[in-house]
Amino acid sequence: MLNLPKYPTTVWSLDFIQNHHEISHLFSLLSPQEQERCRTLKTPSLQQAFTTRRGRLRQILTHYQPHTSPQTWEFETNTYGRPILKQYHPLSFNITHTPTQAFCLTSPHTICGIDSERVSPIDINSSFFTHTLTSNEQHLIRSIPSSLHARAFTAFWCLKEAHLKALGVGLTSPMNTLEIPLTIQDLSNQTDIHIHTDTWDYHLYYRNAFDIVATALCTSMSSFEPIEFNIA
Repeated sequence: MLNLPKYPTTVWSLDFIQNHHEISHLFSLLSPQEQERCRTLKTPSLQQAFTTRRGRLRQILTHYQPHTSPQTWEFETNTYGRPILKQYHPLSFNITHTPTQAFCLTSPHTICGIDSERVSPIDINSSFFTHTLTSNEQHLIRSIPSSLHARAFTAFWCLKEAHLKALGVGLTSPMNTLEIPLTIQDLSNQTDIHIHTDTWDYHLYYRNAFDIVATALCTSMSSFEPIEFNIA
């Protein structure tokens, strides 16, 4: 097993780059397959976002393993389509993005997942609500003021998706069979949240009133360590 330098588990902000020279440099780091995929995207903004995410990911991975140049990292996908490092490697990463922001979570010691979402309205009487949350989670949201429902639901969604992405299964597993141990106080205070269980470590980070980032780390595979947020 490869021994990696002791860099912390980190959330990196992948700010979309507009500078032509920076974009050209990041594009040069991509594999031929990634470059070809980038060219198939329909608009320059989509191409720039793709180049930024993939190029910055390669640079970030090299932070952990400096003797590997960004151009030489090789990727494959698991059964569910999640990108992973080719062959066995102890370094885990996961990317999430919305139309306006993107983040990468890296961990040198355990599987990890990250999700980011913008708060949007939710109908607590809808099938989508009940198919996403356990009965206990539904009760928690119904117990807080209606003005907090959308934010609370988005928090649950982010944490669940981060958990499932860490497992590498995405949304193929029913969300309402996974329970996240948030409390009424967590949902009412609307402040950044850290939850540590016997097997998982969760962080919920409120970027602003509308954007939420959540991370999930499997602590049964390694000892607990804090996450460093490299976010502007």
